[in-house]
Amino acid sequence: MAHSDVFSLATKAGVFTSVGSVEEALAGAECAVFLTDHDVFRGISMETVKGFMASPVVVDGKNLFAGGEGVVYLGIGKGLV
Repeated sequence: MAHSDVFSLATKAGVFTSVGSVEEALAGAECAVFLTDHDVFRGISMETVKGFMASPVVVDGKNLFAGGEGVVYLGIGKGLV
C-alpha cells in the first residue's frame, strides 16, 4: 500500500480532509483563509485563486495578496478591499 499524505479528521463541526495541493483545496471553495505565509502561497496570483473558487471570499492573515476584482478580500490590517 502506498503512503498518502491525505487524511481526514471527524469533529463535531464536520469532517475535515487534507488534500495534496493548493489547487485541490481551492477547487469549488466558497472561502479561503490564509494563515501562514508559505512559499507555495506566495507563488499564487489572486486571479488563480479566483479561478478555482466557486465564490471567491479570501481572508488573508499574512497579507499575501492585494485583493482583486470579483473577489471579496479581507487582508488583516488592511480592511475590506
